[in-house]
This record gives sequence, structure tokens and C-alpha cells, in this order.
Amino acid sequence: MNSSRLSARTPAVPALARRPLSTRLALALGLLALGGCSAFQPQASAAVTPPHLTARAGRDTASGMSHEAQPGPANPSRASSPTATQGSQAPDNGTTPGNLARQDSATGGALPGGDTNTVVAPDTDVDPDSEPPGTYRPANLPELALTPPLIYEILAAEIALQREQPGAAYATYHSLAAQTGDARLARRATEIAIVTGSLSDALDSARLWVRLDPAYPDARKALDTLLLANGRVTEVEPALTRQLAQARQAGTLDTAYPQLQEKLLNLPDRRTAWALAQRLSAPDLGNVQARLMRARLAHEAGQQQAATDEALAAHQLAPDNIDAVLASVQLLQSQPGGRQRAAVILGNYLQKHSDDLRALKAQGLLQIASEQNDAAIATLSRVQSLEPENAATLYTLAQLHHQKQDYAQATEALQRYIALPEDIERDNGNAFLFLSEIAQKQNDHASAIQWLERVPADSRVHFEAQLTRASLLARQSRPEAGLAALSTLKPRNLRETQLQTVTRAQILREAGRYQAAFDVLDRAIRQRKDDKDTVDLLYDRAIAAEKVGRLDVLEKDLRRLIKLRPDDGNAYNALGYTLADHNQRLPEALTLIEKANQLNPGDPHIQDSLGWVYFRLGRTQDALDVFRKLWQKSPDTEVGAHYGEVLWHAGQRDAARDIWRQCRQRDPNNELLRDTLKRLGVTLQP
Repeated sequence: MNSSRLSARTPAVPALARRPLSTRLALALGLLALGGCSAFQPQASAAVTPPHLTARAGRDTASGMSHEAQPGPANPSRASSPTATQGSQAPDNGTTPGNLARQDSATGGALPGGDTNTVVAPDTDVDPDSEPPGTYRPANLPELALTPPLIYEILAAEIALQREQPGAAYATYHSLAAQTGDARLARRATEIAIVTGSLSDALDSARLWVRLDPAYPDARKALDTLLLANGRVTEVEPALTRQLAQARQAGTLDTAYPQLQEKLLNLPDRRTAWALAQRLSAPDLGNVQARLMRARLAHEAGQQQAATDEALAAHQLAPDNIDAVLASVQLLQSQPGGRQRAAVILGNYLQKHSDDLRALKAQGLLQIASEQNDAAIATLSRVQSLEPENAATLYTLAQLHHQKQDYAQATEALQRYIALPEDIERDNGNAFLFLSEIAQKQNDHASAIQWLERVPADSRVHFEAQLTRASLLARQSRPEAGLAALSTLKPRNLRETQLQTVTRAQILREAGRYQAAFDVLDRAIRQRKDDKDTVDLLYDRAIAAEKVGRLDVLEKDLRRLIKLRPDDGNAYNALGYTLADHNQRLPEALTLIEKANQLNPGDPHIQDSLGWVYFRLGRTQDALDVFRKLWQKSPDTEVGAHYGEVLWHAGQRDAARDIWRQCRQRDPNNELLRDTLKRLGVTLQP
């Protein structure tokens, strides 16, 4: 049995696109949440991506993928101290300095997401309505003469900041504040300590700030927040209780609770925060914002059932409150049958508020999670009509159309995406790569190459685009052209060097120069002594080794890869498939493939291997069951070649011929299909 199927375990252009489209959706979908459909974040915080989705991620993301980068804007947090040195490293103390949680921004009952284990800088980021730092006037401003020594010390402190010596700057400002009684200096000391992550110092200077200017609200807010950030619950709880009592009396609980939520999220211990939230809000369980705060704190503490119950209680109190709706929808999805309940809640809300973008986006996400892609397309098309320049929506629509093999609609969506007003946060290179992928699916290699040539030189995916271009040039019966294009590239790091090596080997392999492909990879691996520097090449050498009859190298490389990456389902699958294809050690092959299936459930390549090993073991009906379901979801030519063979041996020869005809029409030059038909002596009529 020809084992060419092994090479299909790595799609064209290795390491650039090793995940199926169904796993690429979260990136754009998460960006929809950035547009405000998630209840677990304010407008400017990072999206909370539903756990069932995997991202179409760029090479600068954790996934390490290439042309599937997030198209939308990033929103990195920045330190807010006006003159504090950027780039100073803070100690890891469980709090993120510089990523400063807003203390008093009204969230309207939303459950803000993102990194909230942070503290508030007592500057303009504390209160958008407060005066900027330059106009801050303490109530009891001392008559302070700007003597040369005082000016010198202040300048020395600022210079220390510029030289990344925040400790010295803090000490100077704190000391000067204590000596002079000037609250402005105490405030500056507090800012410096917060930005540099010195929370205990920040607490000391905040206490001084409050003592010097007790009437200034931001001082008190900063102190309360820092008490929480330092875990001083007993000290701050009475003050928080009094603040809620005052809000209750003034009728301002709807703004008080979102503010309280942000304060409590600064507690290092989320369980403590949840317990405190319960105590503080006990008198106000009939208030929607109190319930939403409890939902968020319970969620942060890992109490998902309690969080869901609180969100549903908020929704029951106010069915038309969008934040209660979104919180309920988001939290329900982790519950059995929760998606159906969430759909009902969203549907009821949208009957009254049909143009609510946050609800529509949430509905689109829910429909995709429920594999209702046609409905999702309809919903997100509505979103796009209301928000024509929403890049994330267009990109997601392109992905959904692509999944349906509606390449015309996918192309149109991407072209509209590219035509959007320029945004420095958006990398159009990803869209050009996607368009190239669509053209390849239609066997239009010329257009695919043209799209790749439009990837800007400054794009994060430019190098990967040029690798893909080289591969496509080679596939146009011009392997030397592909190799020449490849040789002009200048990799910037080890990863790009390895991608270049893998692509060169792929071009040689596809040209039938199997020994040369093996030699390229073998030489690259031998030049590297550290396993960490070769692990990404082992899989590809294993593929090349199979082609030159070096099954010993194949097995050695895959077992080494499994040892180095025990969670790599592809390695288990490739080894198991090879054993099954060679009809060797079939029980072990089944064990390996089942392990791969545990690691990557639903992966079509692994499902194909599972069906194939069942067939080899004589479990024909089990094999047919696997292939029937797989063919319906993923009518891949390689799958069809195997499915047809199982049908043939089961006596269902007309059905087998029908499957093979479909495969030949789609991919007439497929090696596995050709070898299967030849081995079985089958001639297909047009």
C-alpha cells in the first residue's frame, strides 16, 4: 500500500496553515466582541473569546500560525504616568503596573473583561472628568517657595525616571511630600509606585496623599484601590460600606456598583473579592447593577454556576437591559443546554431591539458556536449593513462564506475589507493571503500568486507570503522558479530559517526529487545540536523519509517528536497512520491514532486515519461509519480515496465509483487516488 497519505498530514506550505478552517474563526469573532457584543469587557478592553473557538492567528500570536492573523485592532494597555519611564520592568507581584483599571468609569452594568488584576493610577485615568495633572490644586496647598534645592531635587527625581531608576524618584517625591506637606508631590510619588508595580510603596504614598488632601475624591479612590490591591480588606470594607450607603440614599446605586466592581477586581485573591462582593451587595439584590457585579465577581472566582445564576437574576429584573442579556448569554454557554437558553434570551431581546449591534454580534457568535453558519451569515450581514466599516465583521463573513465553499462571496467580503479606510492597527497582508488561499482552492494559481505579490513589505506575514508564492511557482510545473524565488528570501530569525528549509523540501518533494528533499531536512537537523532548534523540522523529515524508504528514520523522528511534544496529536496520528498503511503493528497503530483523536477531537485527518486503521483491522462496518460521517463534513480527495476503497471491499462498488468520480473531478492528479484506482484495477467512466 502506497503511504503517500502521510504527506497529507501536513497541508501545502508546511507550518503555515496546519489547522482546518473551522478552527480559524475566533480571531475575527473575538474582534466582534471588541465591538461591544461581550458582556465581560468594557468598550476598550480585550475580548473574551468563547472557549469553543480557536483563533485564525498571525505569526506574532501564540498559535504561531501564519496567514491567519487577527485583522482587527489591538488595544494594548499603557502606563499612564506622564513622565514615568516607559519600559521599566515591574516585579511580578500579581498586579500589572501600567495596565491601570479605571476606577470610576461607568460601565452601564457590563461585566468588564480583560486583565483587571490591576490598580488605578491617581491621574486623569482615574476620572475622565477630573482635572489634568497640571491643573490639580489641593484644597490646602501650602505656601511653598520654589527654592533652588527644591527645584534641584524635583529635577533629579525626573532624571532618575528617565534613567529607569524609579525607586530613587519615588523616594525623593515621597520624602519631599512629607517635608513640604504638598499633596501634589504625594500624588506624583503614588503614580510612580503604581506604574512600577511597587504597590506597598504606592499604598504608603497614597495614605500620605489622603492625609495632605482629604477632600480630594481621587486621593480617597486611589487609597481604597491600593488597600484592595494589597489585600487590606478589613481596612477598606467599612469605607466601601459607607459609600454604598451614601449611594443608596442618593439613589445612585446604578453607577456605584460598576465602580465598586472595578475596585473589587483589584483584589489579588478573586475568592476574597467574591465573598466581599456578596457582603457589600446583600442589601441590594433587587438592583440590576448589583447582580451584574456579583455575576462578574463570581465568574472571576471560578464560581460559574453562581455567576450564571446572578446574571439570570439580573436579566429577570430587567429583561431589556442589554448588559444583563449579554452576561446571561455568555455565562449560559458553559451550562448543559445553555446555548439553546441563550438563543431564546437573545431572540426575545432582538424582537424589541432589532438594531442593537451588541446583541446582533452576540447572536452571530452564538450561531457560529452552534454550527448554524447560514444563520450566522444572515446575522452578521445585518451587522455589516449597520456598521459598514467594521473590519472584523467583514473578515468573519469571508471566513464563513469560505467554509461554505462560496468563494465568490468570500472574495467580495475580503475585497471590501481591503478597501476600508487605512488603519495602522490592521494588517491587510492577512486578507491578501486569504484571497490567495481562495484562488488556490479554485486552481487559479496565477491569481493566487498575484494576491501574494500585493502583501506589503512591512506586513507581519510578508515572509510567509513569499514562501507561499515560491511554492505556487513550483506547482506551476516550474520547480526551479520556486526554488529561485525561495533563495532570494532573507530570514530574520530561526523560525523563518526553518520555514524556508521546510518549504524548499516541500518543493523538491512535490517535484518528485525525494532524496534531495530528505537531504535538505537531514542536513538542517544535523546542523542543530539543540532539540529545541530541530523539533519543527522532525515532522517534515519523517514525511521525506517515508518517500525514500527510510521508515526507520520516520519512526525515530516521530517518536522523538512525541517525546518533545507529548500533546502534539499530529505526531501520534502520523506514526499510527504509517503503521496502519503498511499493515504493521495494527493494535499499536490504533492506540496511537486514538491518542491523537483525544488530543485533537474532530480533526478530519485523524478521523481518516481512524477509519483506515479500522479497515486494516477488519472492522469494516466501523470504518464505514467513520468515513460516512467524515465524507459528509469534509469531502476531501484523500478521504474519498480511502472511503471508496472501504466501500469497494464491502461490495458497494457503485457507491465507491461515485465517490471516486467526485474526487477525480475535484483533484484529477491526486497521487493517492491514482494509486488506489491502479492497485484495485478500477477504470472510471466519465
